[in-house]
Amino acid sequence: MGVGAVLILGIAIACTLFYLKWRSEQKRRSLLIQWATANNWTFVASDDSWCNRWNGDPFGAGDHRRARNVLTGQWQGRAFASFDYSYQTHSSNGKGGQNTETHYFAVSAVSLPTFLRSCRSRRRISSRDSATRSG
Repeated sequence: MGVGAVLILGIAIACTLFYLKWRSEQKRRSLLIQWATANNWTFVASDDSWCNRWNGDPFGAGDHRRARNVLTGQWQGRAFASFDYSYQTHSSNGKGGQNTETHYFAVSAVSLPTFLRSCRSRRRISSRDSATRSG
């Protein structure tokens, strides 16, 4: 196989993987919309204002903070919000370039009848590295 054929095969594989990921995200989003509708909740595909509502880990870290698949409404008489949260951090790769890591979290918050000083539960969902070359 020639270099051109290998390049075309690589592009075809990358496009196929991108398409499959996109379809999976669309299917999940469709299910979230159906669930929200069935429970009289609100679904918004993206609302980054949720990224600045709280202090503490994981909020405030990194940059390119995103809130996706935001569900809001009432659950057992209490207001709630749930969303996919992500942010990026950057580090040097030691070769004059930069590595970017995206951190992913699932966030759920329910209003309580009283103030709590501090109550957090954190579980990292996953992390993907994406190398960015700069120079």
